Amino acid sequence: MADTDKTTEHLLEELDALRLRVQALEASEEALHHREKQYHALYTSMSEGVALHEVVYDTTDRPTDYRILDVNPSYEAITGLTREQAVGALASRLYGTDNPPYLEEFASVFQRGPFSFETYFPPMDKHFSISVFTPGPNQFATVFSDISERKRTENALRNAEA
Repeated sequence: MADTDKTTEHLLEELDALRLRVQALEASEEALHHREKQYHALYTSMSEGVALHEVVYDTTDRPTDYRILDVNPSYEAITGLTREQAVGALASRLYGTDNPPYLEEFASVFQRGPFSFETYFPPMDKHFSISVFTPGPNQFATVFSDISERKRTENALRNAEA
């Protein structure tokens, strides 16, 4: 009978330990869900455009294009392109350019790390401030703002001073 009591006691201890693990997992899952909601709210409500891309390589491992994997609502507002048009599209086709825009710069993020630059993009007749970083293998993300108005003001001031 003593062996049965020890076995029962041991099983009850294991059951309590399992209950604690389940509670810890549930708490972790709830915290993860909360963080996901926070990041989604940030992603969808920020005023900057965001796009996640995947580099496309040729058979010699040379970058030849990039595919848009996801965009936020501000991407749509700033570029005039819809999410449906962008997601899954190759950049060269989406933007109607012979070569994918800024491919060399974007692909360099894997070697040089995060960076920012300003540029004029003729197909949209807009100036952009773009930050680039890599969230995963063969992927880069861009966070960008339309700075066309600021550039027009700077040019007007330069012309007025001249």
